[in-house]
Amino acid sequence: MDNHSGPKCTFSQPPPRPTVVQHRPPIIPDVSSLTTEAPPAMLNLDDNYSSLDEAYIDPAGSITAGHSAKWHKKTIKKSIQNWPDLPKLLTFDPLQPAVPPHKAWNRLPISFSELDAITPIQIFTLFLTNSIMGQLVANINSYAQQQLLWPEKEQQRSWQPVTAQDLYLWRAIQIHMGLIGVPPERYWMKDGVYLPKDGLPPAAYLGKTRFQEIRRFFHISPSNSPTETPGGLSCWHSKVDILLEQLRFFLQQYRVPCSNVTIDEAMILFTGRSIHITKMPNKPISQGYKFFCMAEKGYVWEFHPSLNAVGGDPVDVESRLLQLTDTGKMVHHLTRCLHQRHRKLSFNVYMVNFFTTQPLLAELCRMGIGACGTCRQQFRGFPKELKVGKNAKLPYHFRSGAVKDGVATLLWMDSSPVTMMSTIHPLSGEDSLVLRMRKYPGNKSTNASEANSTFLPGERQKELDIPVIVDAYNQHKVGVDVADQYRTYFDTQLISRRNWYPLFYWILETALINSLIIYRDLPANKEHTVDHFDFRLSIVHDLLQAGSPSTMKSSSHIPASQKITRSAPPHNLP
Repeated sequence: MDNHSGPKCTFSQPPPRPTVVQHRPPIIPDVSSLTTEAPPAMLNLDDNYSSLDEAYIDPAGSITAGHSAKWHKKTIKKSIQNWPDLPKLLTFDPLQPAVPPHKAWNRLPISFSELDAITPIQIFTLFLTNSIMGQLVANINSYAQQQLLWPEKEQQRSWQPVTAQDLYLWRAIQIHMGLIGVPPERYWMKDGVYLPKDGLPPAAYLGKTRFQEIRRFFHISPSNSPTETPGGLSCWHSKVDILLEQLRFFLQQYRVPCSNVTIDEAMILFTGRSIHITKMPNKPISQGYKFFCMAEKGYVWEFHPSLNAVGGDPVDVESRLLQLTDTGKMVHHLTRCLHQRHRKLSFNVYMVNFFTTQPLLAELCRMGIGACGTCRQQFRGFPKELKVGKNAKLPYHFRSGAVKDGVATLLWMDSSPVTMMSTIHPLSGEDSLVLRMRKYPGNKSTNASEANSTFLPGERQKELDIPVIVDAYNQHKVGVDVADQYRTYFDTQLISRRNWYPLFYWILETALINSLIIYRDLPANKEHTVDHFDFRLSIVHDLLQAGSPSTMKSSSHIPASQKITRSAPPHNLP
């Protein structure tokens, strides 16, 4: 062995050359060389696919779909065999409205045009008028006298007949409780709450005992009001029918909705004992009464009590509409009310898959009313050729469709299969797609492997073409949801054992929210944002002023620690 002194010489291999990725023009692969078992209909790479579904092939034989996802021949062969034989997109002529679309506008009384400024209380009293207050005063006093005639109630404290001023204060305190989020048992505590009018505690306007007495004997309908419908069914909302009917009239009287309206379910929280409640575990309000509502950006324009366990409120339909489901009949009834009141205007109805069926949309189309909504594959009228199941794996943004009786059905592959029906949107062509920002889909979605290949590594959102049906539905389906969201901010509902009390609180909240929407749409308020919290606080102040005696002394100072500091919710809702 030779011994060498000095440093040793080492030899290293030259570094590998960097790989250069070249962008190649799209080439349709020769799928016939991959497999001969799949029929030609399964190998369509035509208008049913978007630009993201184009296939790329390199000299080494590997195939790339989308941007950077590489599929080998076995993967492509397996995917092609899993694609169902779906029809191509057809040419569909949507329903053309007789008049151009319109925006919503207020239709206030003529006397309002003579006012220098319109206040929130003036809008609010359009829905709960002074005549309604007079009826409530008479019914409350009549019910109290009947209840106090029982021998076992002779030892109770004496009852002072309620007045309209008492009801003004009673409503003001209930709205104020929702604003500050304080329950009744803590509301009258010493040094606890100060009302906004004069900085006085609630006891200076209405004591706790008086508040509870009014709440105990509060009665809306006369005691002899019928509890059954003419057909012999139980009328479970008979105790609030006076307010429901008058509220429905005023909702439709003072505002014309825009061309796009929503029909959806509205849940009213009630956890007591009643055979009329509905349980929906997947809803934010999982148990309570259910109303079918027609709304536009939070403004409830029409409503109808839902069908319940004992029959509920049926709707009158023509003999040719008996083929519709019960929910379809309800949608037709609500839509017909809108059509009969505004025959010279055009409307489009958006609904969820609980209502959408092909016969319903065909009937609305005959009335000249457009309709759009998600649909379920097992519902009546859904095309058999588009039934692929919930777990179908298709190329990302794959589209297929069918047309029947003037109703277009779309199958679109997002993170999972999406099925929709429409009479007002095209299925194919340049107008059928719109560019929108899309978020990176979750890894647990049905089509995660296909959808994720569309996004580059680390890319969380991207502009992609989506069907115009889907985009329009996402924009206009939230009419009732916005109203429900408004109700959650400053909810006035209190715990009660009477099963009709939640209906009264829903009426009160609907009047407040619709008043807010009308007030924001006034010309004087369009240049600045009207805060929801300040709007309700103004109504509380004016109700206290209407109900308090003129001799009441005001407080000179409100402690800084007792001032209302609760922040208002986001007011950038549509």
